[in-house]
Amino acid sequence: MAYFEAPETQTIITNTLDRGVVSFSRVRALHALGYITTPVREDAIMLGFQHRDLQADLFLDSRKVDVRGPNYGAFTMYDYRREWACSINTGFEATNLYVPRAVLDAASDDGRSGDLVIEAGVCVVDPVIAGLVMALGGVFGGSSRPTTLFLDHLGWALAAHCANNFLAARGPLTVPTGQLAPWQLRIAKDLMASRLDGDIRLSEIAAACGLSVKHFARAFQRSTASPPHRWLMQRRIERAESLLLSTTRPLAAIALECGFTDQSHFTTVFRRIVGVPPGAWRHIRRN
Repeated sequence: MAYFEAPETQTIITNTLDRGVVSFSRVRALHALGYITTPVREDAIMLGFQHRDLQADLFLDSRKVDVRGPNYGAFTMYDYRREWACSINTGFEATNLYVPRAVLDAASDDGRSGDLVIEAGVCVVDPVIAGLVMALGGVFGGSSRPTTLFLDHLGWALAAHCANNFLAARGPLTVPTGQLAPWQLRIAKDLMASRLDGDIRLSEIAAACGLSVKHFARAFQRSTASPPHRWLMQRRIERAESLLLSTTRPLAAIALECGFTDQSHFTTVFRRIVGVPPGAWRHIRRN
């Protein structure tokens, strides 16, 4: 990461369970760094996770690439076999995760080692990557150095997640026409499942998948045979059923915990999907 020439750069390198080197870098600058480019091409990938909003122009093989989606709390991916450059126009703080192809191959479940399935410039929100970055929080600037075994396992988890979610198979990636790619479907479902108790905008999910709202809604329905709103409602009802059976909470409290506006709304949706009101369903199942 030295090519960034950022005033504050910390890098930790770990030999990931003897399968190859992975590095974690925290790069920070209070001012714009201007135009930078990767000095060499390598058979590796890099994830750049942004800890604050960043304004930058991105170039791939000398052509400008549109940056799509909010970058705070998200990451972009770079195949270092290509020529990358960017013009960083603001101060920034990022965690950069570097993984060689050999480690990705060793970590894959089914021999994946193809190209990235995430398009250049797409900002991706991924709970697993965010969790790994959070786990690194105490590593940089901490009072005690983490154990080698901890870093090895962290690097292996990173490589396995990337290899099995963000790389195409050795052959052509076979995603049925008009459907979401596996990584897009997983991220969409994870985002909706994590927000069962509150509102989530379709535009937010579409942005995490690097798609327009219209394209995402159509592709999600083709992938699941259900529109996003109906899929989310079904998950909320399943959560409500679990609470109805396992707790004695009143219907109004369960309604709010499962993301419904009030008990009346909860009852209407529950009756439509399940066939009976939630109170009657609870009574029948418990007796």
